[in-house]
Amino acid sequence: MGTSIFGGTTQSAASANNVNVISLDASGLDHESRVMAICSSLLSLLDNRMNEQMKLMEARNQEADQLRGYLQQLNTVLNQFEVGSGPDAKVSTKSDNVDVAKTLTDVQGAMKSSGISELVKLAPEGVFRKGDVDLAISSVTGMMDSKTQIQQKDSFTLQSLLGKRNETYELMSNVFKKCQDSKAVISRNI
Repeated sequence: MGTSIFGGTTQSAASANNVNVISLDASGLDHESRVMAICSSLLSLLDNRMNEQMKLMEARNQEADQLRGYLQQLNTVLNQFEVGSGPDAKVSTKSDNVDVAKTLTDVQGAMKSSGISELVKLAPEGVFRKGDVDLAISSVTGMMDSKTQIQQKDSFTLQSLLGKRNETYELMSNVFKKCQDSKAVISRNI
């Protein structure tokens, strides 16, 4: 928005992404009150944007937790294979060992409900191939690495918003102090 702080009767403050705009009527306000009103509006926008960013980060953290859970389940399946077995080795949900069969069935159900194509088609007919499990582990690990990079960017964005919020508070404080100092000088000179 291209309006000056002291010109016109309507002032606008935009969020960091220029998505949300708040208009305020600054007519009849002195310069100090105008600056304070604009800063207050900007603080409100920054607070809203920070809340949105934190909700986004929380959702992404939940996605990362799900991926960690899938990775843990895939490692559980991997542990069912004999040591040194090749990529064509298989384990089945129809195992004679009831505990192994239950574990593999639970993992198969979780993989099918994951919504991740590499995991959904992992164990057709309840049979896990070691090579497929290894590929799924690599795929989930890659997804987790990608999420980590996104989470780092999210953290940077939140830190940036916090910095802008602190700068705005500092501006408000400085303007208020200068106005009070000016009023004190005027009072002393009268």
